[in-house]
Parts: sequence; structure tokens; C-alpha cells
Amino acid sequence: KVLQHFSTMPFSPVKPKNTRRSRKHFVNKNATTKLDLSSPLKNHTSAKRQHTSYELLDKFNRKTYLSWKGRCLAERKELGIGKSQQMNTLFRFWSHYLRSSFNTEMYEEFKSIAVEDAEHNQRYGLECLFRFFSYGLEQSFNKELLDEFQSFVVKDLEDHHCYGLEKFWAFLKYRKDTRPIDILPTISEYLAKVTCLEDFKSLEAKLQGASMKQNRLPYPTKSVSRKTRKRRTGSWVVKHTAI
Repeated sequence: KVLQHFSTMPFSPVKPKNTRRSRKHFVNKNATTKLDLSSPLKNHTSAKRQHTSYELLDKFNRKTYLSWKGRCLAERKELGIGKSQQMNTLFRFWSHYLRSSFNTEMYEEFKSIAVEDAEHNQRYGLECLFRFFSYGLEQSFNKELLDEFQSFVVKDLEDHHCYGLEKFWAFLKYRKDTRPIDILPTISEYLAKVTCLEDFKSLEAKLQGASMKQNRLPYPTKSVSRKTRKRRTGSWVVKHTAI
């Protein structure tokens, strides 16, 4: 089945803009392969010929996706959580692909594995999930996913991290949708303490240096409802499709 798209323009990682919102998020300092995935903008022509992720971003194929995903998950199982470079690439693929081609099943799997990794103190998948929320909602607004975004931000703050808060701040700063949104009081309180990107580093240092220790709470597990899967919210068409 053809996946439903949020917008009329297909996703393309080849059009960089010289703004803060186009920072290189494919960073992979520990990569040992010859393929350079440090940026989706660097050597794109040769990279997309070599790596399945680029091929799928340009033209999604169900059979190819399932085969590649299986290899990524197998490597994660063999090497351990947080040690698979292929799994990191799959996290990046999910983060980019779902922004313009939302699929409920893919999203739930992305979220589930990212949360499992985070519970083992491996945050790369969770950070990719935050980027999906921030950039995806900036592109097309959806109330239920915004609520999930905020739930994850609050949990991240409870764990003394500010990455989710930074991505929420960026979403508010760069979104073009002018409709008012309800922000959770906890998030509003922390947002009042920051005015620029540098503030997040100092805030996180204060959180992690706090003497009071709190019990770690589980990450949100609420699934996107069937209603959201089928309804149109603004330009964001969310529909469950089999993959």
C-alpha cells in the first residue's frame, strides 16, 4: 500500500538551509564503516547508491525496508543495546521518514525501541525520537503527537536531561502554525529559564548536579489512537497503513 503523506512535497534530504534547524543530525562519531553518514547532505549522490536508508528515503519499498530493518534488529540483538551502528542508522531513518510519511506501526516500533534503549541509558534512539517530534510537528501540526511530545519532555526532565526541552523550545521558535497550543506547566516553568541554546547546557548541568535523587519513572507508553490514525489534522494526514 502507498503510505499517506503529510504534505504534498516528498521528503528530500538534499536541500540544506543555512539555519540552526538544518544542523547535521546524522552524526555518528563511532562509525567504523567506510560509508560516511555524518550528514545526509554530504556525498549524497554516492551515499544513496550505497546505503539502503537513502534508497528508502528517496523511494520507499516495503520488501527492502523489512529486510533491512530485520538486519538492523538482528545486529542490535547480537551486539547489545547501544552498540549497533546499523540500529543507529535505522533510528535516523525513522526520524526522517516519519516526518513526511507517517505510519502508525512504524512510529510505535520506533518509540518502543527508543524507550527500551533509554531505560538502559542509551539515549541515541530517544534523541532521534525528539527530533522527529520537533521537526515533524513544525512541518505539520497534530494535537495528539504534540501531547506525546510533551509527555516525553517531562520524563526527560525528570531524568535530569534537557535534550527534549531543547527540541520543544526549537519547535515553538520555528513553527509556522500560529494556532495557540497548551503547554504543560512543568515545561513552561523550565522554558522561562532559557533564552538561547547555551542555556540548555547550564540548565542540564544544574539538573544533573542536584543533590536530591528522584526515582526514575517509566517513559510514556500511550499509543496514538485509532481516531488519530484516520483523521486529518491541518495538513497532517495520519493513517494506519500496513508495512
